[in-house]
This record gives sequence, C-alpha cells and structure tokens, in this order.
Amino acid sequence: MSASSGKIPDDLSPSDLKLLRLLAEVRLREVLRFPETPEEVARAEAELAEHPIELPLSLRDPRAVFARLTVKNSRSWGLGALARRIPRSVTLKALAAAAVLVALGLFMRDAAIAQRQQREIESLTAQLMPLLQERRRLHLDRHVTFEVDDERHPATDPARARPLLVAGQEVYLKGAVAASVIQSIKVRVVPGAGPEGDPYEKDIEILRRAGEDVSPFSWNWTAPGDARMRKVIIKLVPYPEALAAAPEDLREDRLTYRVNLDCRDTGVVGYVPDRKLSLAVPKSIKASQRDDYQLTGSARVDGFVCALVHNGTGWTLQNGGRPQRVRANQPFSIPCQFGEPAKVFRVIGILVAAESDWKEGVQQEGDFPVIDRQLDRTDSAEVVVEGE
Repeated sequence: MSASSGKIPDDLSPSDLKLLRLLAEVRLREVLRFPETPEEVARAEAELAEHPIELPLSLRDPRAVFARLTVKNSRSWGLGALARRIPRSVTLKALAAAAVLVALGLFMRDAAIAQRQQREIESLTAQLMPLLQERRRLHLDRHVTFEVDDERHPATDPARARPLLVAGQEVYLKGAVAASVIQSIKVRVVPGAGPEGDPYEKDIEILRRAGEDVSPFSWNWTAPGDARMRKVIIKLVPYPEALAAAPEDLREDRLTYRVNLDCRDTGVVGYVPDRKLSLAVPKSIKASQRDDYQLTGSARVDGFVCALVHNGTGWTLQNGGRPQRVRANQPFSIPCQFGEPAKVFRVIGILVAAESDWKEGVQQEGDFPVIDRQLDRTDSAEVVVEGE
C-alpha cells in the first residue's frame, strides 16, 4: 500500500488492523499536546524568542482581548457582564494582567485535558511498541515480492497474486523474500512432465547474506506441450521462530499460491480456470484434415468426453457417435469430422462420469446441448477450414 493511496487494503490480518488503529489514535491525540512541565514551557518560550511572531491587530489591544475572552466564555465563566462594565479609567497594565489571568485559567483547563490525553497516549504506546518492534524485526510489511507485483496482483493476497511468468514452454518464478522470515520455497507441479505423470517437486533454499535481509530467488521449468492441465503449488516456508512470533501473519494459507497451467504445444497459458476438462481446439485446420482431425485434450478426472461439432445447422457427436473414455491427467485424442460444405464450425466438449449419462440426459439450452449430470463443459471455440 503506497503512503499516498489513502486506502486500507482488505486483506489485512487482525494484528495489522489493530496496529493501524493504535497508530491512528496516537497520531490524532499527539496533535493536542500542550507544554506542561517547566522544561517544556522554557523550550516553547525559547522558540518564540528565537523566531518572534508579530501579533495581528486583533491581539494588540489588551482591553479587546480581555473582553473577547470573557464574552466568548461567559456561559462557563460568568464574566460577560464584567467585560461590559470595565471602566475606561482602568490602566492598560492592569487590564493586561487580568487578560493574562483569564487566559491562564483557560490554559489550565486545556492542560488538564491534555494531561489526561497524554496518559492515554502512554498507555497506547505501551501496547503499540511491541507490535512495531516485532514487525520491524521480522519485516512483515512485505515478506515476499514477485516479479509481477502491483495493486491488482499483490503478493500479499494468494488469490490475486501472479507468482509465475510464462514465455513459450518456459515457466519462471522470480522475486525476493525477507531472508530473516522465509527459509525456503517449495514448488510442486502436478502432474509432472514425465510419462508416468509423477509430481515434480523442487526446494528453493533462501540464502542469507551478511547485512542484507532481502534475498532474491529464481526458478524455471520447461513444460511439455501435451495439452494437459497442470497445477503449480508454491509454498513459502518460514523459520520456526518467525512463525512463533507472528502465527497469524504467517498462516499456511497466506503463504501458499496455486496456479493452473494449460500446457499446449503452442505454448503455456497461465492462470486458467480450475476446470476438469480442457480441449486444444485449433483456430483453423487444412482442407485435407476435414474428414479426420485428431482433437486433443485432457481431463482431471476419469470419465467420458463428448466432442461436439456444429456445422451451422446442428451439433454432431464425434468419435463415431459415441463418448470417448478418458483417464485422469492423461492426454487423449478424439477423431473429428468437419464435413463440407461448411467452412466455419464450432466445437465444445462435455465431460460426464458414465457413458450412459450422454444417452439419457441430453437437452438443448439455446444453441448448446446440455447434459443433466455433466461434470464440466468447455467454452465454444470456432474452427475455420482453410485452403479451399
């Protein structure tokens, strides 16, 4: 949060909010402080002597000052009538002394209020300082920063953060952490890149340099273009003493980031919705592929995929008119036909748990077929036939 933004983030922990409230109270009450001790009065007088202030005309006449003070406070002091009956024969010196006495009375009243406020400030400070000292020691205002870190994607909010960068088939994790707080970063990719689909795991050790509390980190991974969805789980691991000192700030859910990657042969797409079914639908195909195009995809659960192609007049179930059986996290391909004479088609996929779900519950919702017991459905994608 920038100092000039004027907005309080909505992702602060209870200890953060308490800290802000205490700071606000102290700042407000410090404005009303008055010099109370002889030393404070002496300092105030010395400052005035060093930097004299020329009084405005309204304060140069003691009689007018006295009258204004007493009339203004007549309800509580009962001096309004006295101010109006001051004889003209009263010397200015005596009148000035009376004005000083009235002002002193007002000052003593305000000083009593200030003294009470000072005691409250001291009580607040006693609560505030341990929080400030612990926060300063742990650097918890920002214990992690990613390469992409702005108001829309703050690193402090795992739901909105953008810890990963993608370029082609390469996936990058870059940033910096408070080395006195975070001891390592664990990365887990499910499924991995191997043919067996075993999870890929990596521990990134945070190096602590003498005199430096901020330590950079970097990791990259090459994703296969097999049309499979992968979930990347990034977990910051704090030191035990840091966790014990600030358990609320360093809760596991506040230090864990999850990113879905759609690993296509044309490149990785990051931060895709957490869907059970994905299809690698091309934007265009060659005319020679009309009668036998292999549509690839992946599902995160076991089931059956219904690949449907719309030729402008209606939807046709592909794979010879039957659903394709698929295994969780295993790539699949379904033979599809894009028959003549149409040149523009739409493609969707529907995932069901059992083959009978397709046979029993197909309905129409606008232009799209709907199955009562479907597990997931892809968005409609357009395919254009080129080369004719």
